[in-house]
Amino acid sequence: MPMIQRLGALLALLAFTSTLYLIGSFWCNSIDDNTRRADVPYLPKALGRRRLKLQEFRDPKKVQRKTDRKVTQSNGPDSTTQQQGEEPTFVIFLGLEGVGHHLVRDLLVRSPAMETIGRLGLCTGDEQTLDLKKLQYSMLSGGRETKTKGGLFNPHLQYGGGFDSRSLFATIVNALRTISAAVASSTSPGAEMMHIPNNLNGCGNEDTLPMMSYPTYKGDHRALNTVNLDIYYSACREAGVRCSHAYLYRDAYDVLLSAQKRGFNEDAVTAMRLYTLELQLLYAQMTQYPSGNAGCFGFLDSRVSLFFDEYSWFARMFGWTTTEAFMEVHGMVYSKANTAMRRRDPKIVKDEWSIIMDAFKLSHERVIDLCYSSMASP
Repeated sequence: MPMIQRLGALLALLAFTSTLYLIGSFWCNSIDDNTRRADVPYLPKALGRRRLKLQEFRDPKKVQRKTDRKVTQSNGPDSTTQQQGEEPTFVIFLGLEGVGHHLVRDLLVRSPAMETIGRLGLCTGDEQTLDLKKLQYSMLSGGRETKTKGGLFNPHLQYGGGFDSRSLFATIVNALRTISAAVASSTSPGAEMMHIPNNLNGCGNEDTLPMMSYPTYKGDHRALNTVNLDIYYSACREAGVRCSHAYLYRDAYDVLLSAQKRGFNEDAVTAMRLYTLELQLLYAQMTQYPSGNAGCFGFLDSRVSLFFDEYSWFARMFGWTTTEAFMEVHGMVYSKANTAMRRRDPKIVKDEWSIIMDAFKLSHERVIDLCYSSMASP
């Protein structure tokens, strides 16, 4: 009889333990999306709340402290650039075409950072100078130059006609070293802490200037014409310089409409499939280099977000002493309201295409969540 009682007690204990486990699992799975992993599937109603965990950044003092920390710690992971001392940080802007590359370029060419670059002769456009133009064209060229020249990331080159990846890589490394050393030794205030834009810097002719978007031009092998973030950070490590990346984003419908108005794709379905693929590539690349994330910027995004924080962050990265000074420049180059373009063109996506569009939007939200989650990490 005692044996039966003990067995009954054991079974009761097991049942109680299982109940506690189930309750705990349910509770963990019910936690608000602020604590979820960026790669865990989530409910649509959670979309739009991703920035709540950045609520503390609404305090301008906290914005400044957080920005200072990111500005000084924006390094590629396992990079030889994570050294003592101060030096400028290169940043490459990532993002789909149609998300605001031209706006960011127009802001950067008027930034204190690019003023310093200009005074140092690092934006001459001279083919023989190891300046920013030489750097970005060695990575990815565009426009008419793609017919005769190309960068390391250009997929459409005639590889048998003198293409040498080693030579292009060496040029990138030497340009990074030269530019970093020139800026670090400058007497310009704050130059040693400055961010240097690899792309969107205005160093080149308008008709050949590569945006380095995903993808970056129309033509053959279009889906492959993107940045290789592994090679980028490898070159930074080889050069011994500080490097980072930043992400530009915009409402998925607005990206689609903007691109189609400019004839970038054969049709909307092709565009949705291509951009979903590019976003999946961006997600994979950014997952590999979370500590290199220097910022997430939705300047053309139509939804409500912490624009003040994005503006302040961007301003401090590129040398503006106050957000007000930056906003004055922003108002000069961009005066439109960020209203959703799809409201003016409700037929952009037909009902029968909704599954493909939903996949595009899911990938879009996933990359933004990943970007903000790595920004919010300590």
